[in-house]
Amino acid sequence: MHSSKVMVWCAVAAFVIISPYFFEDECGNACTVTSERYAHTLQDFFIPRLQGLPVNKTTYFQQDGATSHTAKIAMNILRPLFPGHLISRYGVIEWPVRSPNLSVCDF
Repeated sequence: MHSSKVMVWCAVAAFVIISPYFFEDECGNACTVTSERYAHTLQDFFIPRLQGLPVNKTTYFQQDGATSHTAKIAMNILRPLFPGHLISRYGVIEWPVRSPNLSVCDF
């Protein structure tokens, strides 16, 4: 009933693993991922770590259809980063709603 919870995000590619980002409040407690928190993670954690990596026009970004992931604020950050290569609900390449298919990366 009162189990500890952890909300964590990471990115995996053939050329890098961008290690976990833990969603925590100001006191260091696990918190819910909101669209604002997810957008903050993209801007302040993910994008800076992309600098210097071999991200190019053949790099795809795939995420599930979680509400925080598909909110306008998050999608407006991701679309210019991965033009034509965003796999997500409301992305350029549509991710089926509630899809159990989490295709394994081939590396």
